[in-house]
Amino acid sequence: MCPPPPEKPSPKQLDHWVSSALSILISTIETQTLHSHPSPRSKPCWTTLLTTLRKEFTKASRKAKKHSTQDLLTTARLTRLGYFKAIKRPKASYWADFFTKTTPHNIWKAKQFLAPRKTPSVPSLPDATDPVSIHKALLDHFFPPKNPLPPRGCLSRDPSTPPLIKDKIKHALSKSSPASAPGTHGIPYSV
Repeated sequence: MCPPPPEKPSPKQLDHWVSSALSILISTIETQTLHSHPSPRSKPCWTTLLTTLRKEFTKASRKAKKHSTQDLLTTARLTRLGYFKAIKRPKASYWADFFTKTTPHNIWKAKQFLAPRKTPSVPSLPDATDPVSIHKALLDHFFPPKNPLPPRGCLSRDPSTPPLIKDKIKHALSKSSPASAPGTHGIPYSV
């Protein structure tokens, strides 16, 4: 509880009262306020040390990208190695502890973590075992070979159709737009 302010205080007394009241208020807030709300999906092995190391790594890598000197690049590389090594230790101890404390309630979860996958993460390709055959199988699947072009030759006149007259051809071409798509024959009208 905060003490009442003194009546007619001197500046020194007022300063002492404000600092004591503020310290009481801050300690009450720190004890009563939650600092984090861990969710079920939060990382249980995360610590404040890892947060500090992550901040140092981020700061060093940004500085190295900005200035790009050899010393800064070396510092960024070393902080990165230290950060990732520091992550491995609590993870390993957490999972070792988790597996030693398995109960009937979480034994199936532990089995999921320990057992290998039933299906591979990358599907297998039939008749493809080495990288060259996998490469060929993927190319053939996503980029199938095109149908061969019909053989070139002379067009023969169909006897049942009437002969073409130049005036009719000019009239048909004048009605068509040169910017339109070609017809079923594949010949654009601009030709």
